[in-house]
Amino acid sequence: MSAPTPDPYRPQPVAPDVLDRLAAPTGTAVARDADVGVRHLTSDADRAALADFVARHAGRDFSHGPAWRETHAYLRFSAADAAAHGDGFTLAELFGPLSRPQEWARRLALAPTTMRLLRHVGYPGLLARQLARIVRPTPALTVLSLTGTPTPTLADGVKGGARLADYWLGATAEGLVLHPLSAVLQYDDLRHALEDRFRIPGQAIFLSRLGRPATDAAGVSGFPRSHRRPAHAPLRTI
Repeated sequence: MSAPTPDPYRPQPVAPDVLDRLAAPTGTAVARDADVGVRHLTSDADRAALADFVARHAGRDFSHGPAWRETHAYLRFSAADAAAHGDGFTLAELFGPLSRPQEWARRLALAPTTMRLLRHVGYPGLLARQLARIVRPTPALTVLSLTGTPTPTLADGVKGGARLADYWLGATAEGLVLHPLSAVLQYDDLRHALEDRFRIPGQAIFLSRLGRPATDAAGVSGFPRSHRRPAHAPLRTI
């Protein structure tokens, strides 16, 4: 997994007025009253600092058995498998176009058994540093946080999720794409450290790369669209 892979983002910055529109409160019914802060990290110093944070800490998610098995359960090893599930991500979506040997090498490298065996020799740290290398040149980084109360309720979480959905749809409408970086938010001590380091108000609930997708000369992105559940898929009412 040490070979460089193409980055899905153009290097150009995201225009400030676009970021301002994304940060503005939305009027969707559920999200309308959401106490959610939106912070965009765009300075060289902040992006470099977040990359360093990821390099130091993201390895915990790779080395944590239950956490990695949960993530691995959403890997799909063919486009047909992803389409059948309506969720998850294929290796091509993570790494760009792969030859068959490269695909099999990554399947082996990402297997929970491999993670368990190699965590004692620094493999999770290697993966964290590789993730950090693609974080560093990202045009912008997005942090959403719940700002209403020190102890968010289920209702706060639902409203926060609605605000995140609005943000994502707004980013898509602006021609932007997101790449979530949840590994450093899933552990309270790391989340607190990130909030302190980047002066994030409240409880951070979402961290992502943000930018415009890179395309080839024909205008085609090397990273395929992620799969979607059908509109008639069952919904759970809370």
